[in-house]
Order: sequence, then C-alpha cells, then structure tokens
Amino acid sequence: MPLLKSIWWVKSSSPAFHLITLLLIYNLSFAQEKHPIKAGVFTGVVLSQVDGDSYAGYHKGGVSAGLEGFIPLDNKGRLWFMTGLYYTQRGSRNIPSIRRGLHYLLRLDYVDISLILRYEDKGRLVFASGLTIGRLIKFTEIINFNVNNYPENPYRSMDYLFTAELRYMIGKHWFPGIRFIYSLRSIREVMPPNAPVPWQRNKALVFFISYRT
Repeated sequence: MPLLKSIWWVKSSSPAFHLITLLLIYNLSFAQEKHPIKAGVFTGVVLSQVDGDSYAGYHKGGVSAGLEGFIPLDNKGRLWFMTGLYYTQRGSRNIPSIRRGLHYLLRLDYVDISLILRYEDKGRLVFASGLTIGRLIKFTEIINFNVNNYPENPYRSMDYLFTAELRYMIGKHWFPGIRFIYSLRSIREVMPPNAPVPWQRNKALVFFISYRT
C-alpha cells in the first residue's frame, strides 16, 4: 500500500513538480559530468564536554576517523553534498582541583553518519553545515577511579547533532579544519538525581585533516 500511494502521489503531482524534478536530475547529471563524485578519508582529535553535567570545559580527549563521499550539486564545483561514516569518541571529564576534587570521566563511543551541505569558496576556504546522526556503541562512566555500573543504560542509543565546520584546502587533495557538533536533544533517557538541568547534550570540537580524491 505505501508503494501504491507513492506511485499515485507522483502521478497526481502538478506539471511544475515534474518540471522541477527533471531540472534537478539534469543539473545533478550535468554537474557530475564536469565534477565527478569523489571519496575521502578523515582523521582527527576530539575535545568534548557534556552540557548539563556541571563539568564545564572541553577536557575529554578522543579520536575521530572515517570515510567521506562528495557529490557535486553545481557545474562550478563549489556546492557539494557530503556524507561521511565515522567512529567518534565523545564524553566528559572533570580535572580534580581544590575547588572540585571529584575525578570524573565519561566515555561515549559513537558511529556517526553525517549529511552535510558544503560550499567551496573561490579561495581555499570550505564552509559546511548539516546533520550528524550518531549510534551509541559503548559507554563507560568512572567516578573517583571506580567504574559506575548501571542496571540499565541511561543514555539514548541515538544522538542527533547540529554540525558545522570550516576547512582549508592545501593543494588539490588535503583539507585541515575544525568541526563543531552539538546535540539537538538530551543524550540521556534517565537523568541522575540532583541534576542541575533536566537534560544533557554532547558538545565537541574536532580538529582534523581530510584527504579527498
């Protein structure tokens, strides 16, 4: 039934819809003739924190690595759709001090898929923004060097993040840059007692270098 409804919807669409669809397909095919689909690799260092856990600062270090694909959207090679598959470590860490002596470490390991719209300036700057969808594959919480075991995982299995980045082209293939990611909803299903706010969100900076064919 969903398939039949989809076919009926296409048939009943206005001529303008069909014209726009044909123009879009033509534009993409023409763009790909002049600028072929490209692939790349990505690796970087992650500095992260969790907004809402009362431990401020990008003190949690981690790594990010993955593969990327680039589809041209115009015939000038400036506008691209970029998608990527990454392994990314996020989380939170408190560095003990006189004011706050608690040692705290939260490790959140994700597999991320990014859907990004990317613009390459006439110069060598590249601006990009979009959505990252993360699947939590592992978490560890350590308090005062003791692993905190939960009867049930309090963290959501999926994380949806706003993503923005700036890259700089070196030569034809290398792109060092910085990426900012921020959760669009709380990453926890169940909040800890006496939480300062009723939500927690991933927030991270990724300093990276990528290679594109």
